[in-house]
Amino acid sequence: MTISTYLITGAYTADGVAGLAKEGAVGREQVIAGLTKHLGGSLISAYWAAGGDDHFFVIVDVPNGDNLAALWMAVESTGAATVTSTRQVFSAEEIDQIRPNIAGYRAPGE
Repeated sequence: MTISTYLITGAYTADGVAGLAKEGAVGREQVIAGLTKHLGGSLISAYWAAGGDDHFFVIVDVPNGDNLAALWMAVESTGAATVTSTRQVFSAEEIDQIRPNIAGYRAPGE
């Protein structure tokens, strides 16, 4: 089974920030780890930021886009947070494995 790695960023509502302050980040990290495990994946890392538009940055491994969509729905359905972006990310080794597949593309006008 191929596992893909995703960077998920998001923002808390005022209620979400209050919940984070009450429960703590370690508690939230455990919830995220449990959810990704339930979806057949794993939590790689989780970070929180003060200020700005995004409040949390989570990197997860999940088997496919369906699992990523389920994670998104789980987060959004609480009303305490909004997922602002999801991006598939690649390690240096993965990029090097992908490189041989680059097609013979040329820029317009070349």
